[in-house]
Order: sequence, then C-alpha cells, then structure tokens
Amino acid sequence: MTTKKRIGDLLVESQVIPRPVAENAAVETVLADTRILSVLVRDGHLDAETALRALAAQLGVPGVDLTTVVVPAPVLARVPANVAREDLLLPLRVDGASLLLAMANPYDQGVIDEISFATGLQILPLAALHLSLVEAVRVAYAAPDRDFRAGAAVADDDGSGRLTLLQTPAPTAQDESLSEEPIEIEIDFVDEPLELAAAAPPAESPPAGPAPPASPAPPVSASPPSPAPPNAPVAGSKTILVVDDESEIVHLIVETIKSLGHTIVTAQRGVEALNLVKTAKPSLVILDAMLPEVHGFEICRKIKESKRFARTPVLMVSAIYRGWRIAEDIKNLYKVDVFLEKPFRIAELRRQVERLLADLPEEHEEVPSSAPARAAYEQAIAAFQANQLDQAFGLLRQAEALEPFSANIQFMLGRVLERQNRAYQAIYHYERAIELNPQQFAATKNLALLYQANGFKNKAIEMWERSLRAAPSAELREQIKQHIVSIL
Repeated sequence: MTTKKRIGDLLVESQVIPRPVAENAAVETVLADTRILSVLVRDGHLDAETALRALAAQLGVPGVDLTTVVVPAPVLARVPANVAREDLLLPLRVDGASLLLAMANPYDQGVIDEISFATGLQILPLAALHLSLVEAVRVAYAAPDRDFRAGAAVADDDGSGRLTLLQTPAPTAQDESLSEEPIEIEIDFVDEPLELAAAAPPAESPPAGPAPPASPAPPVSASPPSPAPPNAPVAGSKTILVVDDESEIVHLIVETIKSLGHTIVTAQRGVEALNLVKTAKPSLVILDAMLPEVHGFEICRKIKESKRFARTPVLMVSAIYRGWRIAEDIKNLYKVDVFLEKPFRIAELRRQVERLLADLPEEHEEVPSSAPARAAYEQAIAAFQANQLDQAFGLLRQAEALEPFSANIQFMLGRVLERQNRAYQAIYHYERAIELNPQQFAATKNLALLYQANGFKNKAIEMWERSLRAAPSAELREQIKQHIVSIL
C-alpha cells in the first residue's frame, strides 16, 4: 500500500497549524462526526479557501466553494433528496450533457454510475468541505421546489449562480511547496477520502478496539500419522512454522492448531527450518529441541539474534530435556518464549499458541526500520510494560518524529493513552494505525471496544466488522460475530 501524507501532517509540516491543534482537531472529528479540515475551519484555525485548496489537491478534482452557489430547483430535482442526504452530494449545474456534482467522496464510482444512469448525464464530481456540504444539502432539500441560494450567493445571468472552483493549494508564507505545486496529500487524519491511487479509495473508516477474549478450546486427539500440508491462507491469518523430525508429532501439532485458522508450514530438518524462517516469515515457530543437521537451540539462537526475526516467539518442545530447572536455563540462554516437555498436553499446547499469537507486538515484522526509531520504540514498550506511562509516551513521540508513518508506533501511542484513560486521544492514534495498516487486528479491536465503551454504537459495530475481517483465527471470528449480534 502506498502511504501518502495526511492533510493534517502536511499542514503541520508546513507550519500552517501546530501539531497540538491538528491532534485536537482529529479527536474532535469523532465527536462532531465530520472531517478534520471542516473542524479546522469551524474552529478558526484555517480559512475555508486554504482548506478547500488542500482538499482539491488531495483528491485531484476541483474543489467548490458552496457559499457561492445558486442551484435552480430543476437541477436539484435531478437527484432525489434521500440519495443526496444518504450519499452526501449536491447537484450544482447542468452543463450540456454533464452534471456538476459536489460530493463528500468524489471517488465513489458506484454513486457516480447510479446518478449518471438515472439522469442520462455525464457526472463531473467536485470536492466540497464536509460540514459545508452537510449544511448545503440540508438547506437545499428542505425546500426542493425553490432555487437554492447559499448564503449571499449571487446568481449569474442564466440564474445558475457562480461556481468558485479551487484546484491548487493556497499560498502560505511558511512553505513555498503550498504555493505553486499541487499538494501530494496522503492519508488524512480522519478527513477527506484517504488514499489516492488509480483505483477509487475506500470510504473513510473509524478507529478500532480490543476483541473479546478467546474461549477455551476443546482438546484435539491425535490421528494416525499422515503428511501435514499447510493450511490455505485465511484473510488476516498468521503463519506458524512447525518443526519436528518425527512426522507423528508434526501431524499432531498441525491437527491441534489448524482450527485456529492460521497458515501452517512444516519442516523436519534444521536447514529446511532455517530456510522457511527466511522465506515464510512465520509469526510463531513451534520447534523441537533435537533436530537433524542443526540443533533446535541453534535455530532458536539464530532467530533471536536476527534483527529481522528477533520478536518472533519460539515455543520449544523436547522429550530429552526435562524438569523446570533446565527449562528455565533454556529460556534464559536461548530466549525461548515457552518450553513444553513431551509428551505435552494438547490443550496446553493450543493455549500457549493462542497466547503467544495474541501477545505478538502488532505486526512484529514491521517494527521501525531506522535504528534510532527502533531503539526509542523498544524502550517505550519496556516502559509501558513497567507501567511507566509518561516515559513510554515521550519515547513513542520521539519514535513518531523519526518515523511518522509507522502503524506500530501509532498503535502503541493508542495503548499508552488508553491506559491513561484518555479515550478520545487513544481513538485518534488507533485510527491512524489502521489507516497505515488496515489489517492490524489489535488496533481494530481496541478501537471497537473504545467506541463501544464511549457510547458510539454504530461506530463500534463498524469497527467490530473490520476486526472480523482481520481476526487471526476462526475461533476469534466466531466470537466477534456473536458479539456483533449481541450489540445489534
């Protein structure tokens, strides 16, 4: 996914507004159910023309100032009131075989096609500030049999009114990049349609919150040995590497965990296992201690010393090494996350797999790439785990300044703020996390829970639905379905 700058970030970088103003405005978008440019204009931090130019540059279509329009009643009648209110759009003028249409999302090709089919006209979409469009639609369709005159709009000779169209960013004293060239605006704080690519971007979506805890799974009994093919990938699933030189054990482990809905790859030799770590990039390794070619301890050491895979949890099993003392030594020496003796209990293996996957740092393979950002991020996690929340927040701010488009940093900022009972600030950072990584399940579930806890029922349902698509296991998906039904 190509990540572009957000309007709020760009305005901050251009010194048009300070970051605290941008963050407070982003939080306010949740409360006011609008978008960030509208909040900035409403609260006097940005003039409407600058905001509209930025929006036009982001979307690549002209922006229209709705305070200057006059819409004749026959033009309004081209679009039914319920369609205009539901899809948030306003017909402005018929120009030959074309209909100029102010839209909240000018990339909604489905709506454009429907209106083009219903009117027989080619649709020319224009961008408008969200709150301006909401108010214009409300007033215009309150009396659809009369011409709509916005504010002090003056009609042209043909009675259709002037259309003030803005296409380039407004000049500022602080940054010449906003004065001549269109802004390459990337994902927005929670404002205008987010990604601009060749295809139509998805409609904006709210933040996400934690998902319901997994319920205990029934034991799975062993079946006769047979080859253990990998599971077919599931949307939102993780990859688990199972390594054991005994095919019966491989089969037993696969049968135990396959119902969790993850992709499973298997190996029976040490070199093969190391190659699969590199190529399959597993989220979890279940590893026998005694293997041909390369010892399981050595495989674990290589994983844990690797910058790329150091955060990958390792669950080690062994029939040779027994007793809690040797288990503790193995965990300390080789950084094994969980050690189980053979024969292990099926239910305990499954429970440990679920726990390790649930405790994964969000998208662990995508930790900050630069050394300074990664160091600040890892120190912040340690401080968070020690409940030193102010220190964790400061370190995460340092990491964010170095890597502003890291979904993991945004997610951790949300976790810190949530623990500090700053719900709306946490919502904002969870929102950013899923804009940067829409498949980040932890952020979507946390956001769903926060919306639900703060009374935003519809937003909560929307985020639970997104969590459902990103859930890492079939069991979690079933629980989330039941939870959505209970809310409804």
